[in-house]
Amino acid sequence: LDAANPGIERRRLLGALSEQVHTSAEWQTALAAVLRHWANAIVVNDWDAALQLVHSLETGQHGAAQILAVQMATAAAPTPPGPGIPLVTQVTCPSEIQPLIERLLAPVRVIDALEQLPASLPPQAIFVTRAGTIASGAGLLEYGCAANLPAEARQRLLTELQANIRRLQTVLQDLDAQLNTQTAQLTSANQALQQAQGNLETKRQALARQEGECQVVTKETNQYRERLETVRWESQELAKQGDALEMRSAMLAEMDRIRARRIEIKTSVETHNHELHKSEQEHKHLLAEVLQANVRLEKQKQGQEHLLSQHTPLAERIAEQESRIEECAQRIQGYQAEIETLTAAMTHARQQIPAGEEEIRRINNRLTEIRQRHATAENDWKAVEEKLKGLREALEEHRNQRQEINGNCIALRLKHQNLSERLSAEYHLASDAIAQEPEPSWPEGQPDAETLDNTIAEMRAKIEAIGPVYEGAIEEYEQLQERFAFLNQQQDDLVKAKHQLLEVIRRINQTTTELFAHTFETINANFQTTFKQLFGGGSAKLMLADDEDILESGIEIIARPPGKRLQSISLLSGGERTLTAVALLFAIYMVKPSPFCMLDELDAALDEPNNRRFIKMLEGFLAQSQFIAITHNQQTIAAANTIYGVTMEETGISKIVSMKFCQGATRPQMEAPETEAAAVSQHEDAPPAP
Repeated sequence: LDAANPGIERRRLLGALSEQVHTSAEWQTALAAVLRHWANAIVVNDWDAALQLVHSLETGQHGAAQILAVQMATAAAPTPPGPGIPLVTQVTCPSEIQPLIERLLAPVRVIDALEQLPASLPPQAIFVTRAGTIASGAGLLEYGCAANLPAEARQRLLTELQANIRRLQTVLQDLDAQLNTQTAQLTSANQALQQAQGNLETKRQALARQEGECQVVTKETNQYRERLETVRWESQELAKQGDALEMRSAMLAEMDRIRARRIEIKTSVETHNHELHKSEQEHKHLLAEVLQANVRLEKQKQGQEHLLSQHTPLAERIAEQESRIEECAQRIQGYQAEIETLTAAMTHARQQIPAGEEEIRRINNRLTEIRQRHATAENDWKAVEEKLKGLREALEEHRNQRQEINGNCIALRLKHQNLSERLSAEYHLASDAIAQEPEPSWPEGQPDAETLDNTIAEMRAKIEAIGPVYEGAIEEYEQLQERFAFLNQQQDDLVKAKHQLLEVIRRINQTTTELFAHTFETINANFQTTFKQLFGGGSAKLMLADDEDILESGIEIIARPPGKRLQSISLLSGGERTLTAVALLFAIYMVKPSPFCMLDELDAALDEPNNRRFIKMLEGFLAQSQFIAITHNQQTIAAANTIYGVTMEETGISKIVSMKFCQGATRPQMEAPETEAAAVSQHEDAPPAP
């Protein structure tokens, strides 16, 4: 819409009506039936935007469109009374289009079945069943209104199911993450507790060792002090005596030794005091660390107790989540089974399409033969009717003439009897002789002889004109009557067969329409993806020229390369048209890929950047298909795994030169003759193979 209507502000274009209105799966069919005529309508904010959009569509030649202006919607009439639930209460939509939705859905009520309809419907009321059958106050009953939208309803239901599955998977992942986190925390706490206990035991052992060393040093210090006091006392005693010089010298030497020893002991005592002070400091530090370790241990114990206290509800939550996960898994399996059933039914329907087409051709041939026989029988019947009509007219004419003759004969007999009596009475003629005479007719009294002669001549002329009576006319009439009944029976059989064939054709058309619509939507989605991959952006879509009859409808390709506005494919350049055609080709190929695919000069109109995108697209399909490309493009030839070239070194004699590249190996260089074609091409002026 943005590309087709650059002059309209985005806030004035609200999008398609089907994208704005949402409801649950329970009411989806009823809503689709009611909004079937406006599902693809474009909703705009005001009347000016609608007129501007129409002008843009006319100038851009974008085809037909339905436009709904929100500000032009009149106030919604109150919902008519009656059975069922107002549909407008089950629908959600943006607040901008709320007046429009209320105006469209206000007279609609949803019922379970048509038996709930009241005896008389209000003129403006509309009742719709959950299955999509509509009954209006105007006396109109519409069945199968939602038949064209099962794919959308199934797509929305599938989207909801996939969203539920993703939500449940997210919840499951969160629960797993919480469980893993709690387990990791518990393990970390246990490890920290064990480490703290080990550190505490190590500190305790070090403290005991330091205390033992301190006791040893203290004991040695006391011994040195006692010995020093003894030496001092002995020195004083020797000084008092002063008798013997040797003793004094010895004592002096002993004094020097004692002084040295004293200095040594003093130094040792200072060293031991320093070490004792250091040991006391370390002891205090160890005590502080022990206290901290005890505090951490207590915290770890409290955390462990807290984790243990949370373990039971967490286990219950895990069990509850596991039951929910199992229930969701069962539902997912049910959905997957339903999807597999639908897929199998679709596959079975696709497999039956060729048989159905063959049956249609056979039925069409049979129908043509029956029509020819019917036309022949109808012509025969018309000829028999004409002949029978002529026979009936002739028979009626004979009957009229016979009745007239019989009347004349009766009158003549009466007159003959009267004359016989008169002759017998007057002329005494015998009755036998009179009976042998013809009975004259006297309509106007007894004529003269000339009149009698004229009357006799006229009667003879009439008898000759009548001619002999055809006695087999009645039998022929009965035969024609039997033939007519037989032809009528054949006509009834043909009419019955015609109705059966039309019903079969209708069912086949319905199934074909549904399959075509589904395949068309899939190809359209694939086409949008492949177009963006090949063009590096932009947008494209496929549109049906006639939504009412999609089997006979044409297909329009609307493309918008990056940096251009939305336009028909006929307005693009040659390379863009080729790249768009390649995108559509691969979109169709993605629906049902084949093991092998041959491409003949498909990249002829592509430049180097577009050709690289084309090669990248081919490489994305190599996992499921093998491609045979007939090309002159050196980039395409360089990307191939195997190359077959055709050269003509001698006039009239062709030779095939092939090369296969190993995966991951360096491509070898090969000198090719000037006339060698690349990648299976048959042309002699192709560039040499790389």
